Amino acid sequence: MALLHGTDYCDKFSPEIFLKDFWGYLDDQNIFTISNAYIFLNDERLTGHRLLDFGCGPSLSGMITTPERFSDIVMADLAPSNLDIIRRWMDGEKINFNWDHIFRFTAELAGAKDVSEWTERKIGHLKTFVKKLVTCDVTKELPLGPDYVEAFDVVFTSFCLATAAKSIAEYKQFLKHVASLLPSGGHLVMRDTLNLTAYTVHNKKFHFLKLSMVDVKDALCNAQFEVLECKSENFSMPLCEPPELSVFVLLARKA
Repeated sequence: MALLHGTDYCDKFSPEIFLKDFWGYLDDQNIFTISNAYIFLNDERLTGHRLLDFGCGPSLSGMITTPERFSDIVMADLAPSNLDIIRRWMDGEKINFNWDHIFRFTAELAGAKDVSEWTERKIGHLKTFVKKLVTCDVTKELPLGPDYVEAFDVVFTSFCLATAAKSIAEYKQFLKHVASLLPSGGHLVMRDTLNLTAYTVHNKKFHFLKLSMVDVKDALCNAQFEVLECKSENFSMPLCEPPELSVFVLLARKA
């Protein structure tokens, strides 16, 4: 049976089960990805105030780690059901997931003296400055559509491109599409997985392109990015195939 892929995310992907299984606890892998996203998104080399979370899924994990100077944030995903989870949270509606453990951990990373006060301020920041939730399609030359003519200062993307691409050639092309959303000197913060071929959500298996770090760095070079820093670590993930894999987080600048 073929692995689920592409528009299958619009009607066969369960955002609630995904959040519970992949973000519902602070395991070693989540601690690694959250910590390094926090480090890179708060890096002093990042300038400007426009931030795009591309392929956000139903997850706030990346945006919780962003510094408060970002005052124009757009979150984009292919699946309307993923964006609906975020929209409902933004509107104060009850969703079947609690982000408190991620807020608390990020507050500790930030050295907050009062975790509750920091969390309240961060929630207010997100609800004020996440300006738009939009659909995106990385397979398109204009992945956000023709309305987005102004470039972003920073693009954050997390476990996205390898779910969309079916080949290394597509991965390279899709990364160029993402690069088009940044000006020269803009920054990319990306986290993804190496050697993974599939992952399971609610007993449904979704495609993941098997990548090596050489593949990733070659694709970044092809898209005119210079890798400034990259951190990787090996983990065991029971819902992934194979379960032993490597996760990386990197910071790159567009030439």
